[in-house]
Amino acid sequence: DGGPLQTGVLVSGVLLLLAQGILSPTGLYVSGAVAGVIAAVTTWRARRGYRIAVREALRLGNPDVFRVEDRPFAGVRSDAEVTEALVAAATGTDPVARRIAVEVLSEEPTAATAAVFRQAMMDEDPALRLAAVRGLARSGGGPDDFVGSLEDPDPAVRAAAATALRDRSDDRGREALLEMARSGDPTMRAAAVPALAPEAPGAVVEALG
Repeated sequence: DGGPLQTGVLVSGVLLLLAQGILSPTGLYVSGAVAGVIAAVTTWRARRGYRIAVREALRLGNPDVFRVEDRPFAGVRSDAEVTEALVAAATGTDPVARRIAVEVLSEEPTAATAAVFRQAMMDEDPALRLAAVRGLARSGGGPDDFVGSLEDPDPAVRAAAATALRDRSDDRGREALLEMARSGDPTMRAAAVPALAPEAPGAVVEALG
């Protein structure tokens, strides 16, 4: 989208100008064939470096390369190489790449990424665990997937797991949120209030009091 795109537009304009008054039809066809060969070689070389570039972006902690204008991260579903690179990074040793990969996958989860989320829910990074819980909730995880996270030391992770259980009509989720709302720890109350506000205003008032 940077230099190559603008160069292509420039070259196309030059060829059009030449075609109008200088090049013969044969010369125009030859020029087009040469340009086509150059484009094919360039695309082939770019394809070889694509996966390397994706992994480098993950290593540097840059999720913006996965965004699509109309719907963030929607392109992940349709790009097998990106998904493969994300799964590899999510289970790798680089903590930054793991976090970015799980966060991106959680935005557009599939049934195939459920195992990645289950593994990430045991990671030492609370932000990664939170993304994993949310991703598994979106990809259709069952109640048993979230019970263990009800005891997570991070309030946001605990609240996300409780919300996932509640949304699956499991009373353990609502009870966990109510318990957090009545906690003496303000971070616990702050994590539970947004999830409880629509259905349990009394508990929210109690937590704020």
